[in-house]
Amino acid sequence: MLASAILTLTLLIPALSHGSSAVVAHVLTVGAYGNGNVYIALDQTIDEPGCAIAYVELPANGPAVKAVLATATLAVATGATITVKTDSCYNGSPSFSGARPAWFVVNKH
Repeated sequence: MLASAILTLTLLIPALSHGSSAVVAHVLTVGAYGNGNVYIALDQTIDEPGCAIAYVELPANGPAVKAVLATATLAVATGATITVKTDSCYNGSPSFSGARPAWFVVNKH
């Protein structure tokens, strides 16, 4: 009975997650794969539960792909830092699903 309760709690904790912390980082590279998915490499790890790495991947048809791509490109061009908070994993990388609060913004110098 106790083992069943612990297993249930273990399965519920990730579902109740509120995504990553807000992380301040520099964008190292921005690009797109042949299938249209966008990738953004950062100099800091995003602590998204289940896929904590220094990288964001967005599906080509994702809810924020154009806005995030433009914002990341602006950060590279100006050398500014960004603040990112993700809300999901996609292909093993932090991402944005639109299901919970998340953002990708350029910080003022």
